Amino acid sequence: MRSPPSNSGIATAVLSTFFAATLAGQAVRAAALPAPAPSSATCGSQPYDTTQYSCTDGMLCPVGTDACGTSTSYACYDPSLYYCDGGQLAQGAAGSTSSSASSSSSSSSSSSSSSSSTPADVSATGVATAIGSTTTSAAGTTTSSTAAAATATSSAISCGGAFLGLQITSDASAYLENVWVWTADHELDLSDHSQVSIYTGRGMLVESNTADGGVWMYGTAVEHNQLYNYQLNGARNVFMGLIQTETPYYQSAPAATTPFTPGLAGSSWNDPTFSDCTTSACEKAWGLRVVNSSDVMVYGAGHYSFFENYTQTCIASDSCQDSVVSIEGSTGVTLFAVTTVGTANLLKLDGTLAAPASANNDTYGSTFAMFAQA
Repeated sequence: MRSPPSNSGIATAVLSTFFAATLAGQAVRAAALPAPAPSSATCGSQPYDTTQYSCTDGMLCPVGTDACGTSTSYACYDPSLYYCDGGQLAQGAAGSTSSSASSSSSSSSSSSSSSSSTPADVSATGVATAIGSTTTSAAGTTTSSTAAAATATSSAISCGGAFLGLQITSDASAYLENVWVWTADHELDLSDHSQVSIYTGRGMLVESNTADGGVWMYGTAVEHNQLYNYQLNGARNVFMGLIQTETPYYQSAPAATTPFTPGLAGSSWNDPTFSDCTTSACEKAWGLRVVNSSDVMVYGAGHYSFFENYTQTCIASDSCQDSVVSIEGSTGVTLFAVTTVGTANLLKLDGTLAAPASANNDTYGSTFAMFAQA
């Protein structure tokens, strides 16, 4: 791998702005809106800047998103990923059919081709992103503790957070340091600070595959996402130092494939299908999934599966989850100092469970010192 680029050689991006634009379930809290500008209007009794927000039946949303619900309880969503059905968000385009899906796929390919002509290097240091239960999903919306209480096992998409947390595309490289991509597991806005069930389909997707680029991560964490937290898909030259994940506390009720259907948005996402699972402990989010990738180095990882549907009796027996790391069809993968909690096996290699926790006990967690693949 090349040495990581210096910060002076790459454009610095404020990724929190990117995430704010991709949160499918976000709603705007009135108190967080900017002060009225010359182009202001009112939505109900709330002034707002018409260059940044739009008002529909008393519901304020960022420009480019639509509103679903009522003026007292609603969510703002990306219409390219969701549609509103009777006041509830549903995944996919409204009225989509197989032919329209094909058309959508063609448009996606065209867009991808266009973006590949302008590759980008991105550096981000000290960025925390929160999906659900924050000022972007205020009290009264579908991602607050009043609407997404942890005691409910409903998989209603109305508690949806986002389709995807962060994507590094095939023609991009990145330097990430002290970056946290978090789907909320507890309330922040309301005084109860209680646990919540927020559904985000995917965590961080890394597809960087440039001839002279790479991805470097130092001190990153991705937590509580439905299908996976980290996924490397067709990537190469990836370094991950001190990464951390947590499996969603509510799984396996619902399991990983609900409410986000693997592959619904197109096969190019290469979502895990969990088709070989026969137990509920198997169909849970991957902490790290490496698929069809090469030259990957992980130096220090903590993958934690603390719960089975909000109960923790499974920790003592390492039975909360079958395995949390999967390597599939890849070469040149090296893992150092990987620790898990609550998982029966530390690794799944091309569909075969490996490194049982019982043989790698390390006080509280289970740890293997090194795994190296030719």
